[in-house]
Order: sequence, then C-alpha cells, then structure tokens
Amino acid sequence: MNLITITGNVGKDSELKHLQSGTAILTFSLAVERNYQKDKDNKVSDWFNVTLFGKYGEIMANHIKKGTKVLVSGEMQITYDKEKQKTYTNVNADKVEMLKWANDSSDKEIKESDFAAVEDSDEIPF
Repeated sequence: MNLITITGNVGKDSELKHLQSGTAILTFSLAVERNYQKDKDNKVSDWFNVTLFGKYGEIMANHIKKGTKVLVSGEMQITYDKEKQKTYTNVNADKVEMLKWANDSSDKEIKESDFAAVEDSDEIPF
C-alpha cells in the first residue's frame, strides 16, 4: 500500500487549473520540516508537490495559501526530470486538513482545557 501522511507549511499560494474534460486540478508546494536538526538555526525541510483533483480541489483552492499549515494524506510518487537532473517528490492527495491559517498570528495549540466539560449523565448512551 502506497500511503503517506505529512504535515507542513504551504510554500506558495495554490494554483487551480482545469483539464479540457473540466476536471479541476489544484497544486501547491509543501515544506515539511525534518524532525532531527543538526543546527537549530538552519532548519532543513523537504519539499513535496501536492495535487488535489476534482471538486475537493476546487473547494480547497480558496483556503490553501502561502504559510498555511496543513496535513496531507495520499499516494506518493517520485519522478526524475532527466533534462533538469532533478528528483521531485509528489503526493496525489486524498485528504487535506487545515491546521493553521496563513494569516493566524497566534501560535496557540488546542488543549483539552479549551473544551467545555461534560457532566456524567445516565442519559448519555456511551
């Protein structure tokens, strides 16, 4: 099974195109910071080219902007451009979740205390 799930920051605003058949294709680049860093001041990121197809791509086109933090899940493909002598890592996404908006200046993480407490009740069936 070819499945990859990555979290990172969008490198530039997404680009929406349509095939002659009318199918929407949304593309964007995603920078994924490596867990291990030798030098904390010079962080290393891996870059992925992400593609979303169809109606889902059209919907997400309005939301995926430079700097947005997203979680992407899909199928990974590695291609090599002989002319440019460059390797590309691509993800055909099945799922994209927005984790932090590009214009959100707060670094607030969601915590358990952010949710209202639910009182125990015999009426709750689970």
